[in-house]
Amino acid sequence: MFQEILSIVSTYSILIAAVLGVIRFRVIQESYYPLIYICWAALVAEIVASIVQKSSGTLWPSNVYVLIEGLLFTWQFRKWGSFQHRPWLFYLIQAAITILWIIDSFFIHTIDELSSIYRISFSVLLVILAIDHINKLIVHERRSFITNAKFLLCIGVIFFFSYKFTLETFYLYALQGSQNFEFVISIFAIQKYVNLFANLLYAYVVLWIPRKKIFLQPLR
Repeated sequence: MFQEILSIVSTYSILIAAVLGVIRFRVIQESYYPLIYICWAALVAEIVASIVQKSSGTLWPSNVYVLIEGLLFTWQFRKWGSFQHRPWLFYLIQAAITILWIIDSFFIHTIDELSSIYRISFSVLLVILAIDHINKLIVHERRSFITNAKFLLCIGVIFFFSYKFTLETFYLYALQGSQNFEFVISIFAIQKYVNLFANLLYAYVVLWIPRKKIFLQPLR
């Protein structure tokens, strides 16, 4: 009973960040908009998945969401200047993400199956982008990281997508007979805790997103 309740709470815990995003959307800096869109998309995906997957078992809502998530997260890092000196790289990555998703979802697997190859690849990409941005923050930021929305989000990305990379990799090996499924199940069992922590961290991040700067017009 406890595990069932925990699973439901973990699944819909993104609601907190999504609602906070609605409340604060007009006052926060536009450079954080992709994060808010991610929270909203995640909530919609969870609702659709809970309806569709229970009735048909298909994973297409989850597969569509991870594509949107990958595109939005890379856009978020672009907003923060990760591709400032190589703007072409952003468009290349966006195109590569989309092409890989299409190949994995329609040729290697089907849209109804778990797109493991895509999930592994974009998890690695996001972890690299997050680590790179943390390095920049350490050099340039002077305020406390405890309330630094960029730093906190990067920590969340590293934590969550490192776990997803591990889970999806072992799952892929298990399908090929190279790994015991019991070990994969043991990793999968902690997903509800990882998901809950990440979603609550995202909510905390939304609370600390800086407000828009107000520029006063000079008096004439």
